[in-house]
Order: sequence, then structure tokens, then C-alpha cells
Amino acid sequence: MASGGACVSYPKTKRSYSSEFNLMDVDSKTFKNIKRIVKSTWDPDVVGHGQDGRHLVHRRIEVTDIMRICNPKLESKYETYKKYLRRKRSETGQQYDRITGIPQELDHFSRQKLSTDINEFYLFHGTDTENALILAAQGYRVGDPKAMYGRGIYFAERFTKADQYADNKNDRDKRGTELTVLLCKVLLGDFLECTKKYAKKWKTLPFNGDYRYDSVLGSGRKMLFREFVVYDGEQCYPEYIITYKRVGWERYPPTDDEWM
Repeated sequence: MASGGACVSYPKTKRSYSSEFNLMDVDSKTFKNIKRIVKSTWDPDVVGHGQDGRHLVHRRIEVTDIMRICNPKLESKYETYKKYLRRKRSETGQQYDRITGIPQELDHFSRQKLSTDINEFYLFHGTDTENALILAAQGYRVGDPKAMYGRGIYFAERFTKADQYADNKNDRDKRGTELTVLLCKVLLGDFLECTKKYAKKWKTLPFNGDYRYDSVLGSGRKMLFREFVVYDGEQCYPEYIITYKRVGWERYPPTDDEWM
């Protein structure tokens, strides 16, 4: 981690990308804030639980680097969608219910930087390192149509959840491998709250009569983690790449120094 600094060209991989982007070192305050968010949204007691947590046995994680993504083209599209949400709310007179229950540190970070009145929040997205760089360059595309809420883009408020997707659940990387999770700005707008029982394989945003929701919030007693789902890649912007390692510990819980 460095404090400040100019944008540097990235990535240095064999794969070509259709859109140029840069990564920038975050300042020390941002590094500490994001690291605090990661720590506060990590729960070792649920590691390895659920279908997507298969073969995970580590007890903690160690953040090794955080960088900010510089992609003006993607961010411009995101800001255009944000203006659309504000215009939609103004034209319909619809007041959005605010999403509550976001972890305190994450909620505070979002309130400082984003427009939480239209349910704009920072959320995690776990993916492998190569795909994280593709997303940083090209942005998001809709996902697997077989997923619980259909062909959407899925985000998490808990780092424990995002960590499940940083590698293949059937072929986990060996302990000590550096992994990545993205911290993204996400425009949730007017959301449809939906339990697992009523989940549908939506291909696009769900409707209520002629009214179209902006996102889906998957929640309920039978869900280990809440799901935040959007169906348009312009509703999300990957702003930070968090690099980390999975590590075990010999005592419980870890000391504050062990999170450094």
C-alpha cells in the first residue's frame, strides 16, 4: 500500500482487454477504513457453511493490498444510471424504502461517499483475480440464469460471503494464495424484497404491474446471507480491488495485530 500516487497501467497479464483502465494506490485512511470494513463483516463461525462455502476451513483472512480502479468510461455510465434513478423517482413520486441492516462500518463508509437516499451502497463481489481485472476493464455483464434470482449480478454485505466466490468451490486454491474481492458502488434504488421461497429465475428486473423495480434483495430466515441483485451492469461500478489471503489461527479469536 502507498499513500496517494498516480494511476499506473494495469494489468500485466497475457490477456488483452477491450477497455484500458488503471489502478491507483489508496491513501492510508482509505486503506484503514476498508480494512476495518472487511474485519467487521468477517464471521469465522459461518465459514464453510452453505453450498457455496464448500471446502472452506480457514478461520480468518489477511488483507495484503487495496487499490482503487480508475476507469472513467465505466464510471460515466454508472453516473448516468444514477441520474436515471433520480429522474425516475421524481417522475413517479415514489419514495424508496431505505435498505436497513447494512453492517455498521460498511453503512458508514457508504453514507460518507454515496447517495444512500436512493439505496446506493458499497457492497462486495467475490471473483477470481483474472475475472476481477476483466470487470475492472469492461464492467459487469449479467450472470448465470440458473442462479437463485436469475440472470443478475450478485453482491454481498459480508466479506465472509464474498470470500466464497474468490475461487472454484470444487477446487479451492491452496492456503496462502492471494485472492481478490471487489468493493463496488451499487445502485439498488427501489428494491423488491424476496425470500428464497418466492425466488424466480428473472432474466431482467421484476415488475409489479407496469412498475419496474430496480433491484432484488434476497432475504429471509432460511438464508445464511442476504443477496443484493441488479440486472444491468451500469448499476454497479467496481471501485476497489481488495487482495487478501486465507489463513488459519492457533487461538480464538485473533488479536487486532493479526488483522494487520
